[in-house]
Amino acid sequence: MAMSENLTTLGELADIQLEDEENNETLQRIVVAVERNYPEGWREWKVLDVPKEDLVGKKPDSNILNKLRYALPTVDLIKAFDEDAHSISEEAFKDMKLSLLEWPFTRALIIYPVTLGIKIRGSAARYELFSAAVDDVKRRVVSREDVNRILRGEHTETYERKRRSTS
Repeated sequence: MAMSENLTTLGELADIQLEDEENNETLQRIVVAVERNYPEGWREWKVLDVPKEDLVGKKPDSNILNKLRYALPTVDLIKAFDEDAHSISEEAFKDMKLSLLEWPFTRALIIYPVTLGIKIRGSAARYELFSAAVDDVKRRVVSREDVNRILRGEHTETYERKRRSTS
């Protein structure tokens, strides 16, 4: 099968409605976060709609889950799931990553591991273009421990400095 058969745009994936209303509301908050954080024209970016099983298998390896990063500020991702969050447990963080793997749009936001990012974009060159376009966003992809400090208001200086440098 040729890769172009599954080629779509981020915008087309963003417009997919999920069956579960609560999941759909979460997804829509993620789309709004992308609109706030991504450069103009992001809806036209080409990606492959790679099914979860083809990307990470039926049950993703914990090593992959630990390395999995989405090109969206971690605080925004957590707030999409729980707008009042003041922290996130290790289990809830893992569950969030697993949920994000289920949805075509959020799978298309995977930036790390690089091998998955390349697979989603169809080529190393397209991955590099995506990575460069979201470079400012990547600076706000932080660890669970750091995001907990940020959510509690204990660790905002570095995050705010990164945010200001991207404005």
